[in-house]
Amino acid sequence: MASRKRGLDSSDDDVLRSVKRLHATTPTVLPVYADPQEEINALRAQIAELHQFIEDAGVLLKAPPSIRQHLDARPNAAASFAKAIKTDMHQAIKDLGYDDYEHRPSVIDGDEYSQAVEGFVDDIRILSGCPQADSLQLALDLLLELGDCSYGGLEWKGGSGYGERSSDLPADDLFCYLAKKKRRADPSWKFEPILEDIAGSSKNLADYGIETYFIESIALMQSWKKPTATAESTLTRPEPSLYISPYSS
Repeated sequence: MASRKRGLDSSDDDVLRSVKRLHATTPTVLPVYADPQEEINALRAQIAELHQFIEDAGVLLKAPPSIRQHLDARPNAAASFAKAIKTDMHQAIKDLGYDDYEHRPSVIDGDEYSQAVEGFVDDIRILSGCPQADSLQLALDLLLELGDCSYGGLEWKGGSGYGERSSDLPADDLFCYLAKKKRRADPSWKFEPILEDIAGSSKNLADYGIETYFIESIALMQSWKKPTATAESTLTRPEPSLYISPYSS
């Protein structure tokens, strides 16, 4: 029986045309610079472009320490770091649902949300010690956002979990430490809106059995509202360790 030759469809034609264009294209050759300074300038521009790519791609937290040192030296380093933490934190929450529907949990309780964001407390601690002027405020804002992300939906029975909220204590301790630092640096700092916000959230969460939400931070700021209060109000738990560079041995 005579063999039949398969005809080419439109997709095959597109592939063949792409292959022909590839073979017809002159390979890219790196430029050769006669002036060493011109080459240095070109390399610096490429490094700056690479740094911007890392930031835009949202992989700053995954960059090797040798590259992070250069990224963290930029004037906008604190804001870029905060953006990366926020992006990764929300991705961690999103990942709780899984992409594989066969393995998607039927329910995700507040304990799991808390565990998902716990690791970002250390990132926020590092952010707070960055030399940029806005690093402290960015860290405080991120801690509040971490708190908002730490409990998820509470509308179903058992949604709050079983009290295994691993993020509450470290987030509360760090917020107390940073809030005291903020008030020492700026005695006119208007902390009252923050106090009202987290105190309201804490009261609502207590109705669902969550009783460890920024409780020391609330007590600290409430003490500041008293006439004799100072920024050095004591805590019932020790303050967290001071900032340690991620590049130290």
